[in-house]
Amino acid sequence: MTPGQWILGGISFLIFAVSSQMFTLLLLLPPPPYERERKRIYKLLLWIYAKFLVTTHFNINTKVINEERENFDRPAVLIANHQSILDVPMSYMLSHKILLVTNDWARNRWFHFFIGRYIDFYSVNKGLEYYIEDLRKWIRKGYQILIFPEGVRWGSGNIARFHKGAFYLAEKLNVDILPILLHGTGTINTPRKFYLKSGDFTVNILPRITPGNIAFGMNYQERTKRVQQFYREEYKKLDIKN
Repeated sequence: MTPGQWILGGISFLIFAVSSQMFTLLLLLPPPPYERERKRIYKLLLWIYAKFLVTTHFNINTKVINEERENFDRPAVLIANHQSILDVPMSYMLSHKILLVTNDWARNRWFHFFIGRYIDFYSVNKGLEYYIEDLRKWIRKGYQILIFPEGVRWGSGNIARFHKGAFYLAEKLNVDILPILLHGTGTINTPRKFYLKSGDFTVNILPRITPGNIAFGMNYQERTKRVQQFYREEYKKLDIKN
């Protein structure tokens, strides 16, 4: 990194450090008396804060490709590739009606104390089939259910093998799959580094895959493999452009 990039990165980190502390203080305020209202307000603030963080990292060039003009007004199973810890806030900036499906890390007591009390999430340690009816309620409310089908952060710049859970869920709920391709987060935020490198970050909102779209297969097993290949092809295209 050049001295100028270090300066821009330092300014961005300072903004993040100060704003995150201010945002955390909001958790200490007396919540509204009704849990539903409390979570609605917090999710809206989280959406605003995610957009704020993305725009104030001056050493990161953020680009959103939305050729389909997706406005997230219809429920779907939202899938995204997973390269770094940045992927969650980068995804949350797209809409304030996103429900995160996580693995066992969300059972951490500190996560519950600081964040888990204010947002809704589901741990998939028992398997998605146990949560179909609960998640169906959120679909009826117009939410996007966010799942990272690779399961873990890779940071390698490659698309790893997709697990079948997201596609199984979309089939059982009879809703669209909304693919989001993230490019650059693994380079900007490399493992075991406390700072964000300068670089380009791209969010490519791909066309919805409707339940009746047989181009990606007839069932969730076939869709898992074909969508995985589709992601790899689209990721290579962004590699060439960037």
